[in-house]
Amino acid sequence: MKKLLLIIAAFITLSAQAQNDDINLSDVISEILEDAAQQDDEEHYTLAQISSEYLENLAASKLDLNTATWSELQSLPFLTDIKIEAILNYRQKYGCFYSLGELRGIQELTQKDVRFLSCFVMAGEPAETKQPSLHRMLTDGRHSITSTLKTVLEQQKAYREDSLGNKKFDGDRSAVCVKYKYSYKNYIAYGFTAEKDPGEPFGIGDKRYGFDFNSAFIRIQNIGHLEKLILGDYIVKFGQGLILGGGFSAGKSTASTGSASSGVSLREYTSANEYWFYRGAAASIRFKNFGVTAFASRNKNDATLSGDSSSFSTVKTTGYHRTDRELVSKDNYTQYTGGIIATTHIKRFQLGFAAVGYKFDKMFEPKEQLRYACTRNERENYCYSLSYHYTTTLLSIYGETAMDKECNAATINTLEMRPNAHIKVTAMYRNYSKRYLAFNASALGENSKVNNEEGLYLGAEIYLGRKLALSGYADIFRMPWPTSKVSSGTDVIAQADFKASKRYTVSLKWKSKDKLQSSPVEDYAKNQYIRLQNKFSPSDNTSIANVIQWSDYRYGDTHDRGYLIYQNVTFKPRQIPLTIAARYALFSAPYNARMYAYENDVMYFFSVPAYYYEGCRYYLVLGTQIGKRVKLQTRLSQWRYFDRNVISSGDNQIDGGNKTELNVYLQVKI
Repeated sequence: MKKLLLIIAAFITLSAQAQNDDINLSDVISEILEDAAQQDDEEHYTLAQISSEYLENLAASKLDLNTATWSELQSLPFLTDIKIEAILNYRQKYGCFYSLGELRGIQELTQKDVRFLSCFVMAGEPAETKQPSLHRMLTDGRHSITSTLKTVLEQQKAYREDSLGNKKFDGDRSAVCVKYKYSYKNYIAYGFTAEKDPGEPFGIGDKRYGFDFNSAFIRIQNIGHLEKLILGDYIVKFGQGLILGGGFSAGKSTASTGSASSGVSLREYTSANEYWFYRGAAASIRFKNFGVTAFASRNKNDATLSGDSSSFSTVKTTGYHRTDRELVSKDNYTQYTGGIIATTHIKRFQLGFAAVGYKFDKMFEPKEQLRYACTRNERENYCYSLSYHYTTTLLSIYGETAMDKECNAATINTLEMRPNAHIKVTAMYRNYSKRYLAFNASALGENSKVNNEEGLYLGAEIYLGRKLALSGYADIFRMPWPTSKVSSGTDVIAQADFKASKRYTVSLKWKSKDKLQSSPVEDYAKNQYIRLQNKFSPSDNTSIANVIQWSDYRYGDTHDRGYLIYQNVTFKPRQIPLTIAARYALFSAPYNARMYAYENDVMYFFSVPAYYYEGCRYYLVLGTQIGKRVKLQTRLSQWRYFDRNVISSGDNQIDGGNKTELNVYLQVKI
């Protein structure tokens, strides 16, 4: 009877919510990635790009709440282990989930959690557990083909002909990506990705093979004790990422300190990014609470070689091969990687151990610069790591400690406490040795590399009733060795979200970042902004949001201020299968006071541009569903600058004050 009452109450609540709130995947992904997207370095942006596609793929193949395992639920980056434990306990106590509304009966889940989960999980009658035949898995699945195109309509300098009729870039201005995928439920999938960047010619010869980048995979899973087998390109992540850091990375945020898993995440690689993956084979097997994952990889990567070509000093991750000079760096060294991971999950305790080794066919010799003084010459290396996680209904303790072959260590440890359903407190300490070296690492920190950093992160989330939520964090960090201009600093965010009604919400966010610069003047560079957002849904198919943001930058005698104002509108007519999203923005800010804002885009593209100088920006995204098998999206955006007649510089220079971009996405399912 209690179960029935919970279902009825939850169904009524969720139905009322659905009638008034537009639970949109794009909006959910925007919220999850917004903090990660505002990191002001290219590497964090690249990881956020991969993470965006990862979330879209998760949404396309929803997890079944009635069969999802602990490790599968850990693939959802917004779920902590306390929340996963609560979901599994509810299922064990009351049986299967007949509707997503039942999630509202779980005390540990917030309204935001339930809204996010509705995009990534499904519920209903328990699925048939009998394993299908191989013939059925190979013939009864779904095929999908997607194609994306992105181009700048104005002519850039590298595409103009000189007096002799020659151009710097032989290829056209379009970025083109084609993907194919076949999948049958959660048993088998295979596919490929082919991509070329703007300026790259489509051709054969001289290190060119049709599309510039080609990737493929075959995945088999849930066959007996075989949890997963991947042949081709894949990503593997372990623990907090101290030795294996592939997969989702949200960076610092008010909601999470990153992955709270002590286990392993293994999935196929389908992104067009040409660096963050392994190529070879990987497999996971599981016996009740014990699992083993092994992998081997051989990757050819781009790099700048020394004069005699016996060593390399700089790894190139852009993937650009537009000119003969860039082609000289293509596939210049080979990296062999192998590893084994063992994990166990006994009641509330998880433990994992990983050993990873890699070898280059050439010597890595970093440049003779001060910031590389602690980076050693290396041709081969191996790392060990121990990860743990203990969870109760009130707290979660997890962390990882790793060591390289020269016994340099890196450690990160976190305590999350939830004394009740309305309060969550997080404390995280990290300490990465200045000489720690792990090429495949990607963990939370101020630096993009996992070394030479010590920091203390303190975060909190407080829910005051159903209308007001307060969140924030403070991160204090220092770099023991002066490898860059920054030696220490603080990063603070405070945010308040007020739900005035079912159709109107207000959000206020303040961020301040102070970095002690070691040159040219030893002083703090202080960068802060305030962001106010109002979101109103006048009807079930219309959403309007306006944002005002102010920025302030101070360093020495420099004091720069800026502002950004924009209006978003999304509309989904009931009568026709059409989705419309639009923005108009006005901005004025020097480069030091630049601001970032997440933008709607077509699928598998990710846009978080920096707004600076003086001008306006607008975009229009149109999407339509043609029957059940064809999806078409297009996006037209434009920068219009009021204070300059030349945009960008070098190869990307545009004569004039406008820059217009066109993105097109087409998906066909068979």
